[in-house]
Amino acid sequence: MAASMRRAILLLRANMFSQAERRSFTPHLPFQSSYLIFNVWKTHVLTYAKKAGKGSRVAEPRELMQVNTDPNYLVSHCSGSNYFREGQDVKLGPDEDYPDWLWDLHIGPPPTLEEMSPDTPQYWRKLRRMHMRRNNRLAKTKKF
Repeated sequence: MAASMRRAILLLRANMFSQAERRSFTPHLPFQSSYLIFNVWKTHVLTYAKKAGKGSRVAEPRELMQVNTDPNYLVSHCSGSNYFREGQDVKLGPDEDYPDWLWDLHIGPPPTLEEMSPDTPQYWRKLRRMHMRRNNRLAKTKKF
């Protein structure tokens, strides 16, 4: 038995704990027995990172990726698709090789509430989100 546990048992027997402190040590388990007095769980200790010493190494700035501005390369390759240090970006194929739904994707800004149909769940989700944002903004301005 750990030394701190032994000390706590001795203090409990000597009635040095208050009634509230006794209750905090009583285990609340469905399988508890009458001879168990203390809740025997490990306590977690907060550990913080060590502070850097005087001779600590200064982090070197990372190299930023170069942005490719060549229009011919941007039209023929998927820029940024290769995330390895070595290799090349994926070369794009002809438009016929890709599915038709790819060209129908909406890539602009999201539609406004007036542009959406009230029969869709997206309409009601957007309406709910707009009302929640409005209520939260109004709640911030209330004076107590």
